[in-house]
Amino acid sequence: MSLSIQPDRRHRASTPNHEDQPERGFRLITIVRILAIVTAVVGVGGLVAAFCLNEWRTAVVGGALLVVAVMAAAVCVIDALLADRGEFYRRGKLDGWMEGWRGQEPSADDPLLKD
Repeated sequence: MSLSIQPDRRHRASTPNHEDQPERGFRLITIVRILAIVTAVVGVGGLVAAFCLNEWRTAVVGGALLVVAVMAAAVCVIDALLADRGEFYRRGKLDGWMEGWRGQEPSADDPLLKD
């Protein structure tokens, strides 16, 4: 079942409104990115220090921090993969994000095509 989209709504959807962007989600993903970077650097530093000092407790802490960094990086990757899909839904092109998966060429007037 599909609904027809009126031309004025389609025109408004083709130009994104910056006020519609969720600011909280952007801040949250920025915090997750910073967490991934910091924990990765500290984890690698902890592992290097553990091998230099021959201390197993430091190696455990460094390894745990690297696991946290990998989980935060996975969240960032999933967010990046789903960002285009969310943008299609936000602008009202509900079926457009699947065109590439179905082997269909995107339409020439598609406003969501990236340069």
